Amino acid sequence: QKLNMLRLTRIPAAATHARLLTRKFSAAPAPSAADIKELRKLSGSAPLLACRAALSSTYADGAFSVEEALKHLRKTEGLKTKSKTAGRAMEEGNVAITDGGWGRTSGLSLSCETDFAAKSDAFLTFTRAVLGGLPTSFPPAPSLSDPPITTACVTGDPALSKLWDEAVLTVRENMSVRNGFCVENSSKYYASYVHNKLSGEGGCAVGKAGAVVELSLKEPTGDDVADGEKLDAVGRKLSMHVVASKPLYLSSSSVPFEALEEERSVFLAQMAEEEAAKGGKPKPDDIKEKIIMGKVKKWTKGVCLLEQEHVAEEGEVVGKVLEKEGIICSGFVLM
Repeated sequence: QKLNMLRLTRIPAAATHARLLTRKFSAAPAPSAADIKELRKLSGSAPLLACRAALSSTYADGAFSVEEALKHLRKTEGLKTKSKTAGRAMEEGNVAITDGGWGRTSGLSLSCETDFAAKSDAFLTFTRAVLGGLPTSFPPAPSLSDPPITTACVTGDPALSKLWDEAVLTVRENMSVRNGFCVENSSKYYASYVHNKLSGEGGCAVGKAGAVVELSLKEPTGDDVADGEKLDAVGRKLSMHVVASKPLYLSSSSVPFEALEEERSVFLAQMAEEEAAKGGKPKPDDIKEKIIMGKVKKWTKGVCLLEQEHVAEEGEVVGKVLEKEGIICSGFVLM
């Protein structure tokens, strides 16, 4: 009877061992080094273990699928990267602007966390790819003054969203769109300048900062080539000025009333502090008003493009330079 009990207790153990052996020999083989290498290349050097796990999850009918593994990585590793990087400061990035000319242009400013990532081939390729996709994904605006393209616009577009997910997986940093535009107007000429250029491939320039200006002639000659050459020469200098001087508005007439009132309140507060520090009798209201108006006017000249002193034309105001050339500037974008 004891012998029979021992046999009964050993049978389940033997069966369990047999099942383990069966599992061991029927398990999926490990992905090959060649498949892992290919997947890492396609994913932009995703972690080795993540690539191996992604390939293992696709095993079926005796083969692995690199394509399906890449999709798996985009969903899993991409989401992990986004959650890890969310909230981290983005103080670096690139600016990309198409070559421009008559009728159309587009530009994109992307942020990332480090200068190392901003200069990487992966980030430069991503910047050019998104810039190239803007005209297809978004109807061109008629003017540079239209609302900019944002991160939500790019990630909400199916084609660009795919590029974004791939870049998150490759760059592995927090990213955002600082500014973007796509404009088309046959009567306008678009000139640009890109500072600290990193790349000039594919009909666009990529660098650390840039600007685009929207120009036209008061009296066109009818020769688009000659007119374009003139506008490009003046426009490039003007774009350099925009990058250097960083204007906020085109002219004093385009400054919002709210901005003027805010500056006015700042100057009033400063004047009140100065009077309190000096003591004595305060200035009459009419005198204060004249002083404040003078300060606001000076501030306006400093932040309006057409009223700034041109950095490339010593002693000349931008508006006067353009007037001499018979050129109208109807808009600009600083990136």
